[in-house]
Amino acid sequence: VDNTFKVLYDDLKTTRFNGEITHYAGDKLNLLFSANVYKYTLTIEKKPWNMPSFDATVSLNYAVNDRFNVSADLYAIGNRTGLVKQYDIPSGVLSPEIREYPLTTAFDINLRGNYAITRKLAVFAQLNNFGLQKYERWLGYPVQSFNGLAGISYSF
Repeated sequence: VDNTFKVLYDDLKTTRFNGEITHYAGDKLNLLFSANVYKYTLTIEKKPWNMPSFDATVSLNYAVNDRFNVSADLYAIGNRTGLVKQYDIPSGVLSPEIREYPLTTAFDINLRGNYAITRKLAVFAQLNNFGLQKYERWLGYPVQSFNGLAGISYSF
């Protein structure tokens, strides 16, 4: 079977440097930029497998009127490295063949809209991966292609 997974244990320490800038351009428009840079310290493993070097988001929110607002997000996730250890069981060789796979920086675009029918009732729609990007968040696990979500929310 090709899809057998084993857990790798390590004493991982993560240091995250975060920065955010928000700009409000009047009552209708705001812009948010958020970024994280990661530093990993490991005791056993050579690299922090599948963990990004950075991630960043730029969000733009516009209130069309008192009831309707739209927003867009541009998300980036930095370089990562995936790991595959393959054991050749039929030959009886128990030492693994280790392969590293680079996962390059990926970008994702999401769009949202929200319309408040009343103070408590609203409808919303969201389009994810609007840029039709094909990337793997984790090695071997591609993100969904373009997809949408719509619904009704009620607050009480």
